[in-house]
Amino acid sequence: MMFKRKNEDLVVESNGGVYNGSIEENFSVEAIKENVPAGIVGAFLGGIIGSLLIVLIGLLGFVASIGGVAVAVTTLTGYEKFAKKLSVRGIVISVIVMIIIITFITRLEWTIDICMEMSEYGGDISPLAVFLNMHAILKEFDCVADYVKEIVVLFIFTAIGAVPTVKRKYIEKSAPAKVKKARTMTEIAADVEK
Repeated sequence: MMFKRKNEDLVVESNGGVYNGSIEENFSVEAIKENVPAGIVGAFLGGIIGSLLIVLIGLLGFVASIGGVAVAVTTLTGYEKFAKKLSVRGIVISVIVMIIIITFITRLEWTIDICMEMSEYGGDISPLAVFLNMHAILKEFDCVADYVKEIVVLFIFTAIGAVPTVKRKYIEKSAPAKVKKARTMTEIAADVEK
């Protein structure tokens, strides 16, 4: 009997004098503080990793639209890993990062394609010049519609990847986790005596 009382006192002391027999409030989702600047860095790093898949698939000559799903998943995951939490603000920031990444990566992919095409015809052109003058080049070769179509398709695939990821990461984690009630030292000691 002395064993039980002594251990209960230890539990009370370790909880700062408050013994409630439950640890639910220790695992609250709201207790985790979101680090937005770190989350932005994580979203960009994740987006860059996902966009590499778009470039690799495009270089292999395949349609790189499925890479949009990878950009969505890696951007949201990067934000969550670095910020330690995915809130509505984090989702909005991640969507903005996705738009920036998709726009940039499409332009980069077209720059690579144009430079490779020009090199076949013996033209020596700077990739930086192509990247910076993309709109003029697209108008010159009447490719604006194709360029816009590719960006729209990538945005659609990015949305297809983002919606289930947001649902899984945000909605399910925002619901309070059901934590089992902590066993008191008396219950543990009773089990030991049995």
